[in-house]
Amino acid sequence: MDALSSHQKKSYKKGIESLVELLAGFVLIVGINHIFFPEDPGFMKVNPHPFLFLTILMGARYGTFEGFLTGFISAVIYIIYLFADSDLNRIIQAFEWSQIIPAYLFIVLGLLVGEIRQMANNEVFKLVNELRDITVQHANLQKEHELIVKVKEELQKKIIISDDVIGEFCESTQRLEDMPADEIFLNVLDIVEKFTGAEKCSFYVKELDNFVLRANRGWEIGDSFKSVLELDDPIVEKVIASKQMATLKDFSHEGVRKEIIMCAPLMVDDENEIGGFLVINKIPFNRLTHTTMNNFLAISRWAAVSLKNARNYYAAMEHRIDDQTTETYNFGYLRKRLEEEIERTRRYKTSFTMLLVQVNELETLEEVEKRNFLRSFGSNLKNFLRKVDIVASYRMKGVYGIVLPSTSPQQALAVTSRIHEGFREKYQLFKGRYAHLYLKMGIAAPSPSLETVEHYLREAEKFELSKWQMG
Repeated sequence: MDALSSHQKKSYKKGIESLVELLAGFVLIVGINHIFFPEDPGFMKVNPHPFLFLTILMGARYGTFEGFLTGFISAVIYIIYLFADSDLNRIIQAFEWSQIIPAYLFIVLGLLVGEIRQMANNEVFKLVNELRDITVQHANLQKEHELIVKVKEELQKKIIISDDVIGEFCESTQRLEDMPADEIFLNVLDIVEKFTGAEKCSFYVKELDNFVLRANRGWEIGDSFKSVLELDDPIVEKVIASKQMATLKDFSHEGVRKEIIMCAPLMVDDENEIGGFLVINKIPFNRLTHTTMNNFLAISRWAAVSLKNARNYYAAMEHRIDDQTTETYNFGYLRKRLEEEIERTRRYKTSFTMLLVQVNELETLEEVEKRNFLRSFGSNLKNFLRKVDIVASYRMKGVYGIVLPSTSPQQALAVTSRIHEGFREKYQLFKGRYAHLYLKMGIAAPSPSLETVEHYLREAEKFELSKWQMG
């Protein structure tokens, strides 16, 4: 409606303009005739007649209708001037067609020139419409292009993100292979959570004839997760039989427990021994896809390699007595010597004392600084002791275990004083990067309540040296 109304307004305006120009043209010619050439009314002696130029001008400017109208009015005025001084009888008697040929010429020429102009106008109008359509199409194509560009950019972002995720997945799984044995379990479950979307997952390791829970994710207090994997579960039974990953989707019959959604075996040797199980206990339904299962399978294979390396590591460590981090004895050797001292004390009624030295605030150090400090402090501890005394890394990080043979608790207090003084002079006196660290100590000596190695360790882990000092 708006486009039609605009076209009508333009047509109306064009009609008014043509009519005004037409009247102005006739007024101008007639006025010039009467003012400057009164001896030749109507320019009857002028050839070609001025009306002819006006007709051509109007037809060429506006089109068929305006050309015809101008030619017709010119013919009428021309005839009026031609027969203005003759009466009707004379006109009839002396009429010849040749006299009104100019009048016919005005009309015919107006129609001809106007039609040519009208055809040109139609072509221009057609081209304008085509241009308008092309402009609209161009605008639509431009919008489509902009949309396609945006879609392309989004796809590129998704591709980049996808590449990043794949790269991160490969890097995360490969990093498991060289990971320390005590860090494997939780890191494996972190990767499972991240790349499968699992809400609950578990890591079971073979110990004797059972598979014991070593780490879990997503379990809350009160959740009844199994500390020992139930081997009669249908999914577990299928995994053991096939040595392949199994999922709840593989079982359509009712009665299957839904405590395990996915289960993958961790193969640790060439004889198809299952060294553990990686289990997803809960996962959103929309994440239970082929991609998720492939990710879980890949993680389980890397976890199996890591578990195998960990077993080899522990087997090798059983034959070593030193600790690489602190450059002291390891915890296994500490336990062995502690057992010997307990047995010697019972047999020969002698005495010994066990000390634990804990370094606090170690978590504030960078990993490299922490290792440097543990090695440095381990060496310093040996300087405060006799050659028969044992210094070893403990099962708790940042803790050193010391066995003092033939030493009473009162004599051990002198050792603790030397350790405190040496620590202060070495690390605290000059306000260096270790100045904020401080020590806590625990002590255990033979008594009726301490019978086993574990009893001595737990007593020392109370870190209640102050009670002995006060006593």
